[in-house]
Amino acid sequence: MKNLVLRTAIITLSATVFLFLLIFGICAACAPVAMMNVTANLGMKAQSGNYAYRVYERDGTIEHLAYACEIAIVTQDDDKIIERLDVFFDEAGFANYCMAQDEASAGSNHISGGYGQYLYGGYACALYRVGEKTEAIDYAIEAAGEQFPQNNAVIALAYEGKEDARFCDDFASALKGSAAKDVQACKDIINILEDFANE
Repeated sequence: MKNLVLRTAIITLSATVFLFLLIFGICAACAPVAMMNVTANLGMKAQSGNYAYRVYERDGTIEHLAYACEIAIVTQDDDKIIERLDVFFDEAGFANYCMAQDEASAGSNHISGGYGQYLYGGYACALYRVGEKTEAIDYAIEAAGEQFPQNNAVIALAYEGKEDARFCDDFASALKGSAAKDVQACKDIINILEDFANE
């Protein structure tokens, strides 16, 4: 009798788990937007970003691509940062999307450089973390440009590599030859990097 009860309980549990997984799989395939929201609400950020990217691949909505990129940056999933941002940067609506994000945040302690520089900084830091340090330096300097806005990829990358003395020294040297070398904010970063390099 006990074996029958135990066997029935195991079969019932197995069937329940199978049914749950089947429903979850169907929802994932048929309703990735819903799954994106569910996983986000459950604190499953990486999975939420994956569903968002799946939605983008299906219908091309730039908002879902942007969200997928933002989640990859937050979770520091470097391969996905590089892969997804490469796609985002090539989107025809990229510049307009960045402008809209900056305008939306203009009333709340807006920092010059804004959303685009946040993404460029995330990309440069991902390059650094995967070992492409020279490429990261070149990318960050090009992204910051001659204007060197207050919030830019150079600052993000300098913070990322602050404990790597050799990198800081190389980064400072590269900045001294950049178009922004005479901008005071750039000079300040060079000094900071040199301090890091000498610690």
